[in-house]
Amino acid sequence: MKSLPASLLLAALSFCGVSVYGQCEPFFGKLLINEVMPANDMTATDPAGEYDDWVEIVNTTDEPINLEGYFLSDNHGNKTKYVFPDVEIEANGYLVIWCDNQIEQEGLHAPFNLSSAGEEVGLYNPDTTSVDFVRYGDMPDDISIGRFPDGAGPFKILIPTFNAENTNSVNPGLVINEYQAENETTEQDQWGGYEDWIELYNNSNSPIDLEGYFLSDKIGDPTQFVFPDTTIGAHDFLIIWCDQGLFEPGLHTFFKLGGSGDDIILSDPDTLTIDYVRYMEQIPDDSEGRFPNGVGPISCMIPTHGISNGEINSVFDRENGEPLKVWPNPATTSFWIDIDPNKSMSRLELFDMQGRKVIDRVLPAGLNEIFIDNLPDGVYLVRAEEYWTKIIVN
Repeated sequence: MKSLPASLLLAALSFCGVSVYGQCEPFFGKLLINEVMPANDMTATDPAGEYDDWVEIVNTTDEPINLEGYFLSDNHGNKTKYVFPDVEIEANGYLVIWCDNQIEQEGLHAPFNLSSAGEEVGLYNPDTTSVDFVRYGDMPDDISIGRFPDGAGPFKILIPTFNAENTNSVNPGLVINEYQAENETTEQDQWGGYEDWIELYNNSNSPIDLEGYFLSDKIGDPTQFVFPDTTIGAHDFLIIWCDQGLFEPGLHTFFKLGGSGDDIILSDPDTLTIDYVRYMEQIPDDSEGRFPNGVGPISCMIPTHGISNGEINSVFDRENGEPLKVWPNPATTSFWIDIDPNKSMSRLELFDMQGRKVIDRVLPAGLNEIFIDNLPDGVYLVRAEEYWTKIIVN
């Protein structure tokens, strides 16, 4: 299999708007705080037969993850309260930590209790970088707070699903849907500046009044930006510019997003966590967001500023007079390539970011739709004759 010449690959990357930086790999969502129960009266017992507080971690990947050296804490000012021993969480599996201050007991027991009156829970990697975080309020007995949909969505009140999939909440409501910390040419604000932005989405069937809600890029200060009298419609999007342009028209925060990594916290008027994301270094003019739109895990994306994540959004779109259309984009396991029937194309090729040709097909005359399946996760260049576009698979 021949490789794409370096000069041609770089030209194609430049032409398609593909960064020559390393392939995006979302940091957030591999390990998550999936469910928290601070008032366990009769839901589940630990190995000693006691009804104690617990935190459930989920591994959303297809590979086991060893948690040795990770930390769990109920105080962001002291992230290292509990250090995980040599323990593995299986692929797509769950792990429960008992928060009962009884470290001498069998199993995983943290040296702190959770307060049913409300507090915070943070999961941190061995470098004490935040992996996931939630601040919750007053919780009744045998009710939990967790991510819904399971392992992906924002935090919702749940009927407990101890050590199992979260299945019993209502729709996810308000979520952090997409964000871009390295906006060089993607979208301009009202003054023509290419600024950082966060997109919220309302999954519900009713508008949500955001007045008094908060947005922040610091766990220790969730009130950095307070929403004015603002409403987000049912199944609608809202863009907040993170550019320190507070006196500009529209929604502009005091803070900017860090291109090398940052936190994003969406909180209600009581500063309780609605949604939280931690990302690492971003590729310029790419974004990260929920796919499927509004409910899915965080994926690397071609930016879809103010519209649904996963809609047809290739660099070239036939509706805009261009010959190639790739959809959905980003894709999960499969996608379609549409070719303008008015163009004569006899060969379709796909290249990975190392320039290796991974697909080479001769196109029969009159074939205008090609189905692609079973590609490994990655960013690919699609070429048909002299036309190019990009597809993200994750």
